[in-house]
Amino acid sequence: MPDLRQTAPASGATEGDHGAPPPPQRQRVWPLLLLAALSVALVALCVRLLWLRAGPAPRRIGVIAGHWQSDPGATCPDGLREIDITLPIARAVVERLKASGYEAEVLPEYSSRLRGYRGLVLLSLHADSCVALTGFKVAGRGFGPSSAASAHLAECLIRRYGAATGLPFHVSTITPAMTSYHAFHEAAPGTPVAIVELGFLGADRRLLTAGQERVVQGIVEGLLEFLASAGRPARTP
Repeated sequence: MPDLRQTAPASGATEGDHGAPPPPQRQRVWPLLLLAALSVALVALCVRLLWLRAGPAPRRIGVIAGHWQSDPGATCPDGLREIDITLPIARAVVERLKASGYEAEVLPEYSSRLRGYRGLVLLSLHADSCVALTGFKVAGRGFGPSSAASAHLAECLIRRYGAATGLPFHVSTITPAMTSYHAFHEAAPGTPVAIVELGFLGADRRLLTAGQERVVQGIVEGLLEFLASAGRPARTP
């Protein structure tokens, strides 16, 4: 007769037990996918930072004619307007820079091209109120990767413009409108940016109207000094 006694299962095994199942593949894949995504994000961030800190586009110089295509700016009782000073001077500066081999251009006050503007320099030209004060003012962008270069640009302009025009540097009337000038926040971080108040429409009227050659000379010489000291000498036309 067959033995009807039940046979005990093998040690460590139960009926239907074929060993512990392997961990699902998804549990292994998700950490890899997460690591890959983090790596891609890190690379993208590094590329972005390098692009922001990259050197400006070669040889391009932007000159903003204060208030052009926006409003007349400061206005004297007899009708002399700030835009009547800034636009012809900006155009003359650009022509002198072109003659020195640079790709210079005149830009309106609120040009859409200012957003992310990349160049050797971005400079804005303005004139101050029609009051009985004399002097000029300069402010450079004081934040971001180009802050040191912008400060050096301002120093060159102060030195050369003061020498060419004979005007004093009127530091006491530099306002937040200059130090927080809108183009400082719009231009690419690596572009040196500065704003110049060429003089007062009141006491400096004669210089700003009949002596514009000296004004242009001072601005151009300041820009060329900065560009030369930054290792970007002018090219022979």
